[in-house]
Amino acid sequence: MSATSQIFVIGQEAPLPSPDKPSVEIYLTASGKDASVVLLDQSELTVTLDKQPIQVTSVRPAKHDNLLFAVLLDASTSNARHSAWIKEAANLLFEGLSAGDNRGYLVFFDVSAQVSAKTLQPSEARKALDGLKFGGGTALFDTIAKTCTTVLSRRTNPDTPRRVISLLSDGGDNQSHTGLKEAVQSA
Repeated sequence: MSATSQIFVIGQEAPLPSPDKPSVEIYLTASGKDASVVLLDQSELTVTLDKQPIQVTSVRPAKHDNLLFAVLLDASTSNARHSAWIKEAANLLFEGLSAGDNRGYLVFFDVSAQVSAKTLQPSEARKALDGLKFGGGTALFDTIAKTCTTVLSRRTNPDTPRRVISLLSDGGDNQSHTGLKEAVQSA
């Protein structure tokens, strides 16, 4: 575990908590200047939403909340000569993220994205990785946007607030119709 403290903050609009006011959930990571773990108390936090103060009503660790993740693997020609290493890295990453009740998707991309139809078990991910062929261009930004707006969206996963994308790529994009800014906005 890293030297950061992952915190889940639940707040309500100021001035007083009320059941008829909406709650806001915020995930944050806090660490000291020397990367030491920082434990925060709700009295030490100031939160604003749309320039309005929010009263923090509770603070709790989020490390035990379920995680929905997607491992994105660039299977373009530029990565072909390292394909065995990339597949093994993706497999280890998928297995590590699958701990507990966490669920994950596997996404391969070259000129287009192939997203697993459902969340996978590590053994299913391994089988898919074993059959993966590398080739073609790279639609990195399209893949990020597609993953975020389909399988990882809040709309399709309202009960899973923690979502993560892990990307294995050389970072080049030569096929996307989506720009970097739009991909970031989707994420």
